[in-house]
Amino acid sequence: MFHDILVAVDDSPHARLALERAIDIAERERARLTLMTAVVQPPPVAYYGAAGEGASALAVDAENHAQETLCRARDKVPATCR
Repeated sequence: MFHDILVAVDDSPHARLALERAIDIAERERARLTLMTAVVQPPPVAYYGAAGEGASALAVDAENHAQETLCRARDKVPATCR
């Protein structure tokens, strides 16, 4: 009965288990998986003054980590679920 399944991934044990279960369901139901993650950006005030460079670096690191997390999760999804 499932056609599309949305899975949030974040490198946590719960997210990894959710992805495994979603893959099982998607294969059984011939459904398509959509993976997503989220990045919380520092508040605008964090970019003012001397702390601005640190906040920018943290934001870039968070984006890179999110992209790597999505790529690792994508690599676990069989082609039949894409």
